[in-house]
Amino acid sequence: MPFNVNDAFALALSEHGVSISRQDEQILVSEKQLILSTAIFPKPGSNATLIQLDIRLQSPLIKKQILIESFAGYGKDIEEASSQAFYKFLRGSFHVLMAIFIRPELHSIQVEWETWEADHIKWKICMGPLLTQIQDSGKLNYGDLLDQFKEKLPSSLEYGYHWFRIFYMQNNGKKIGVESLLDNNQWQTGIDILNNWKWPDGDYSIRHFLFLMPE
Repeated sequence: MPFNVNDAFALALSEHGVSISRQDEQILVSEKQLILSTAIFPKPGSNATLIQLDIRLQSPLIKKQILIESFAGYGKDIEEASSQAFYKFLRGSFHVLMAIFIRPELHSIQVEWETWEADHIKWKICMGPLLTQIQDSGKLNYGDLLDQFKEKLPSSLEYGYHWFRIFYMQNNGKKIGVESLLDNNQWQTGIDILNNWKWPDGDYSIRHFLFLMPE
């Protein structure tokens, strides 16, 4: 059967006991007033099909904002590339979103919870797994890096629901991709942290998705 990302998303939700309905290209979780959708954007590639998969979420918890999680996918065609990107989403962000917006107890094994304090404000943090390629994440001292993000949380951050994504990619000892997004907007302080970090030699990439909520 051809891969369809909306069907795969709906199936993943249903398999986790979430009651959904479908309306055009949207997936609705009515009891939580949750609206989910996906979009695929083909990108220029060399020997393979390259796409960007966007997962979009709307909820009263984040008011009028739209949460967008983006993943790259490669394959021999759109279907294969989309399938790869969606698998990354399932591994990296899916359980965090379900824990925050649906039922935390369903995803206690797949996510990690911490309490952070910045400027005398306490935040409850829900973290997905650190996605890595090639490099052993233990050699990255990632915990120390994450501590810097914790220390630099902006004091102006409204006490509510927020999310941020960290991405870094290195090839042949050279940085080729850096991203630090807070509520889907570039967070320059986070970019500076990543640029100034002493990264080990090698070829690798890391990606991490975290959600902040009032303690």
